Amino acid sequence: MNSYTNQDLQILIATMNRSDLSFLEAMFQCKVSEIKYHLIVVNQSKTENLSSEYDNIQVINDHSFGLSRSRNLAIEKASAAICWILDDDCILMDNAVDKVIAAHNHCEHEIITFQTAIRKDLLFRNYAVVEETLSRKQVENVLSPEITFKRESIHESSIQFDTRFGLGAQFGDSENYVFLTDAIDKNLRVQFVPQTIVKHDAHTSS
Repeated sequence: MNSYTNQDLQILIATMNRSDLSFLEAMFQCKVSEIKYHLIVVNQSKTENLSSEYDNIQVINDHSFGLSRSRNLAIEKASAAICWILDDDCILMDNAVDKVIAAHNHCEHEIITFQTAIRKDLLFRNYAVVEETLSRKQVENVLSPEITFKRESIHESSIQFDTRFGLGAQFGDSENYVFLTDAIDKNLRVQFVPQTIVKHDAHTSS
């Protein structure tokens, strides 16, 4: 049994053209100064340089573009035991971080995915009602903000997002599917936990 705490989590956020951190307030539903979690924010922009005065919020400015590139930069700089991928248009559900940590404490699987809601009483899609290990077919519909993983396992297996896929790349979608199937092919296990951790609009950017 693992014994992770909230301090063992880093939230990896991709964004673009930001000059300040105020966008985080909508995501976390509080002032930036009140965010208590460890964040890595990758800001892709030709003109805007983002900075952070907070010890728990690390900023990376990247003058090239591509969502998968952004993900890889964040993973490369991450140092916590557990990582959670987020987009800048998500809203965290109550106790989301507690749910992520609890799942990684009771499950040894290297990658754990969760649920997204459109609103409090409506899920993004039909999810399984019980925990299960996902197959290559089942990971097709997993969204970015549903993905959490044990960082060391990803690094040791040399798994990255394929920069040919995702917004701003040759193929504008499927980066999550490619990432997860690569992990499965390298004998990492993907577990689904039927807990809702974020809210997102009914339509995704891709």
